[in-house]
Amino acid sequence: MLLEKLIPDIKGWNIFILGVDINQEAIQKAREGIYSSWSFRGVQEGIKQNYFKLVDKKYHISQEIKKMVDFQVLNLVRDLFPQKNSELRNMDLILCRNVFIYFEFTAIATVVKKFYNTLQPLGYLLTGHTELAGQNLEGFLTTVYPESLVYQRPHASTLDHAAVSIEFNSPENQENMSLEEKASIYENTFEANNIKMQHTTLDLLKQLPSDTRIKRLGNLTAAELIKQFESELKNG
Repeated sequence: MLLEKLIPDIKGWNIFILGVDINQEAIQKAREGIYSSWSFRGVQEGIKQNYFKLVDKKYHISQEIKKMVDFQVLNLVRDLFPQKNSELRNMDLILCRNVFIYFEFTAIATVVKKFYNTLQPLGYLLTGHTELAGQNLEGFLTTVYPESLVYQRPHASTLDHAAVSIEFNSPENQENMSLEEKASIYENTFEANNIKMQHTTLDLLKQLPSDTRIKRLGNLTAAELIKQFESELKNG
């Protein structure tokens, strides 16, 4: 539905959308595309009007949208992917939100590696904000926004190592963020990559009050960390 809204000439595009789940019953319900009114809590009324038809008090998704999506049962941890003859390969975007919260640390690492290999160069992976905390994500480019982290598989000819960039959607968003929210973003930046990024770090830390503590960096204050990184840069 989002793609249909964003792409005026969508019929001229070659779009493939694949939904996966380990539960056969969940996949079957997804294929049917029939929902109760409870499924639309918090959803704009126009969504129901434009993309669903009410039949016997149930909302049936439009055939135009339904035929855009394929579904398959998949165990992210145990099943092998990508494979040459599989549909789950060369993806431009993988959305995996509120899934890793149920996985052990090593299982997350296994799936993240599979996702990396499943993405096209310059393809994107989106997860929950902190679901990949502590994972080795050196292969990804990571962009941190106020409410999410976005991981991108770089093009092989572009970078040997991933980098981190911190972006705020607008000055207003940055101003409206609490100190706790800013500190959380900085903490997750360090969790996202273990490459050196002292210059970027200094710029970020200087935006915080000097007494703000960063728990994942030894609970040091921003002032202490600034001193530490300036010393490392000086000694080069």
